[in-house]
Amino acid sequence: MKLKVLVWMVLACICLGTACRSLPEPPEERALYIDLRQVVETRERGEWILDEKELEEARPKAMLSVCRVSPQTVEGLERWLDEQLSTRGGTPSKQHAEGADLGELDEEFTLERVRSLASYTNQSRDECPFWLAPDGDFDGIHRPTDRFVFLAESAGVGSLIVQGGDTLLGAGGAGRLFAAWGIGHRYLLGFGGEIGGAAGLEPLTAQDDKIETRIHAAVPVMFRVYDLTRFYDVELAATALASPADFDPSFGVRAQVGVGLLTVRISQFLPYFSVIAGYEILPFEDEAIHAVRVGTRFGVDFDPGSGDL
Repeated sequence: MKLKVLVWMVLACICLGTACRSLPEPPEERALYIDLRQVVETRERGEWILDEKELEEARPKAMLSVCRVSPQTVEGLERWLDEQLSTRGGTPSKQHAEGADLGELDEEFTLERVRSLASYTNQSRDECPFWLAPDGDFDGIHRPTDRFVFLAESAGVGSLIVQGGDTLLGAGGAGRLFAAWGIGHRYLLGFGGEIGGAAGLEPLTAQDDKIETRIHAAVPVMFRVYDLTRFYDVELAATALASPADFDPSFGVRAQVGVGLLTVRISQFLPYFSVIAGYEILPFEDEAIHAVRVGTRFGVDFDPGSGDL
């Protein structure tokens, strides 16, 4: 019960935090903003120096979104971005001239670059191919808004395991596959399967180190909250752990959270990365097994519906 309450508390905090993020109200403007911001922030993770060079290199990816909305939608987004910059004190150059430190202007730089990219690509609208015409129902490319997607992930974790008076260190990896549905533009709900292996040095108090291997499997339910180019995962899973020697599985439950970064969709695939932490209990043993795990995860969001882009 305590585990369930903790998961709901974490989920509530994440949802409340991301709900405060300012986004355009019209659906097409919002979808365009999310797409263009994802393009800009992905490039900013490298190094954004020369605006003209960065805008030209970002233009092909941005055109995939801009070509699918009307010029009026782009102009509406530009006005909204102007309002956001005005609310925050003006452009970065204006605020820096007034004494603001550059390190305090990250959000202003991003907003200004998104606006510049919107304007820059809109001026090239006559280059849009005929198969990327506005359809009045654009919901974005880099976010699975109201769409069905598959998620494929690989994970590596380190573990601290306690059973009775013994403490073990372990490490392992797993592959995961989810079928998921985007709930609006903020959320994703996924159901999947996971299988992997783990090795533990047991116990830490023993005089002779012994490596023990295990096969583990899980059936996770994952809820993802999007926050522009970041995301937060909350997950519950039924788990099983078995030795290859006798394959007599122990069953348990795992709660896990993660925070990650999105890139941009390449054809039908959108790569992402996250850092994860979780707690697992396998209570149906003579002495319950408790495990705390931390690790990293690399994944790909596969959108079957984006194949026509």
